[in-house]
Amino acid sequence: MGLRVAVFLDGGYLSYVLRDEFDSLRIDYERLVAAMVGEDRLVRAYYYNCLPYHGPCPSDEERQRLEAAQRFHGVLRRLRRFDVREGVLAFRGVDQATGRAIFEQKKVDVMLATDLVSLAIKGRIDRAVLCTGDSDVLPAVEAAKAEGVVVHLWHGRQVHQDLWERVDERTLLTADMVRRWRLGDEAEAVGEDNG
Repeated sequence: MGLRVAVFLDGGYLSYVLRDEFDSLRIDYERLVAAMVGEDRLVRAYYYNCLPYHGPCPSDEERQRLEAAQRFHGVLRRLRRFDVREGVLAFRGVDQATGRAIFEQKKVDVMLATDLVSLAIKGRIDRAVLCTGDSDVLPAVEAAKAEGVVVHLWHGRQVHQDLWERVDERTLLTADMVRRWRLGDEAEAVGEDNG
């Protein structure tokens, strides 16, 4: 039957990797998760991200971005054994040099860490596959490993060195891999708007 596997996708990180390393390629998340699980058994896949920021009186553009993200999260929720965990995007001001708004994700890392540790302590998984570049999850990675869970990191070129060093296994996302998960025109609804 294979090992019991949970997949933990940091949606903000994955969107960044797809945008900056793979020309904003849209992917089929079922195929991505299937590749991460391989011949083993998927317990559950988790996708963590924030809905786009919108002010108290959202502009048409903000409203469209929000509706697109809500549709995308809805599609993911309907996938087999897939959960979406939504954090909060907090406005932190404006960058004086560029004039661009500064936003910070809240709750995303904590939710990922909580889910990972909970499944590990309860003995529900043998292997955890993470797609993130953030070292904030390191304590959860260490706790899962202490429970005997093998932690496998799938990552882009930008990943925190401490995280990379402390996981058990690593897979660098390559163009050949990502092309295999490319979203076809017939299934546009399953891909994320990386714009």
